[in-house]
Amino acid sequence: MVFQQGFFQNYWSVVGEELTKSTRDFLNGGAILKETINTFITLIPKKDNPKIVSEFRPISLCNSRYKLASKVIVNRLKPYLNSIIFPLQNGFIPGCSINDNISMALELTHTIRTSTAKKNGLAAIKIDMGKAFDRIDWEFLFNTLKKFKFPYHWIHLIKECVSTVQYTLLVNGRTTKPFKPSCGLRQGDPLSHILFPLCTEALSASLSHLQSTNDIKGVSITRNGLEISHLLFANDSYFFLHVNKTSIESLTNTLTSYGQNSGQNIDFKKSQVFFNPKASHSAKTFISNLLSIPSSSTFDFYLGIPLDIDTKRNLIFEDFVDKIKKRINSWSSKFLNFGGKVTLIKSVLQSILVYPMSIFKFPLSILNKIDKLFVDFL
Repeated sequence: MVFQQGFFQNYWSVVGEELTKSTRDFLNGGAILKETINTFITLIPKKDNPKIVSEFRPISLCNSRYKLASKVIVNRLKPYLNSIIFPLQNGFIPGCSINDNISMALELTHTIRTSTAKKNGLAAIKIDMGKAFDRIDWEFLFNTLKKFKFPYHWIHLIKECVSTVQYTLLVNGRTTKPFKPSCGLRQGDPLSHILFPLCTEALSASLSHLQSTNDIKGVSITRNGLEISHLLFANDSYFFLHVNKTSIESLTNTLTSYGQNSGQNIDFKKSQVFFNPKASHSAKTFISNLLSIPSSSTFDFYLGIPLDIDTKRNLIFEDFVDKIKKRINSWSSKFLNFGGKVTLIKSVLQSILVYPMSIFKFPLSILNKIDKLFVDFL
């Protein structure tokens, strides 16, 4: 039988001592209890009316007893992440914000778009790692921890948490037969958000080394500023390079080697390469073919934020207005009282704007349109 967190909170006086003892025994070097490794997997649709498995996101419903031990490990590791992880990787790192990556990406893409470099030019390459968490190779993970000189005791704890898991699928309210995976990190496990950046740090370190040896030449926002070759946030990666054969071949070899060792696989459908206007047609063709990634004349979204703000400013802000319209039209207002409408505006409609407004200053005309939609709905 699976107990939720509320059970342990309400009956802590009864189960607290036994739960604390079993958690301490594991953290002090013992084996994880068999009851805590069982994990349900539920599928969350990524889009309306999904039809194939790739259109679902698998979320692990970890055991409450397991999460207690996992969170203790996470809290012990967090203070040391900033001294291990390179600053250009901001995903799940304490003290770092997703806004840092977006701000740098906006500045770098603006530099590439407006660059007047006459020789080949600059390129921005967006790489999407398909099912990134689910494909992490365990042997690669443990070797990475050894490279970072983690104590054997800690590697043992992490190995017990990661490799002893047993999954059971939840399908239409019913459970399937349990099975054991051979790779991957659980999306839903607090520990996964710590381990994944440690794995991708291997890629970041390789790129930084190539940049130091001039095998890769990054892009600088100012004339004598720091050259940035990559921005990493979980499975969303952006690379900024001077368009030349050495840089592109070095990047390709590094990505291939990282993919083979870590189990990661590039999703070419979601990847793209953008060149500045000065890049020659031959250079564009060569690089697109070498990377097997299609070129694009416009920048895609990065971490949910459009990067083509310079060229499509009005259209981009109108998109946010359309999102609110679509959400309002999906509700049947005749069944809602005044209080219900106020709650939906505050908790749903306004939350749509919180994230983009932390990045952009919205034009007054757009704000007036949004305000009118709220008033009309109310």
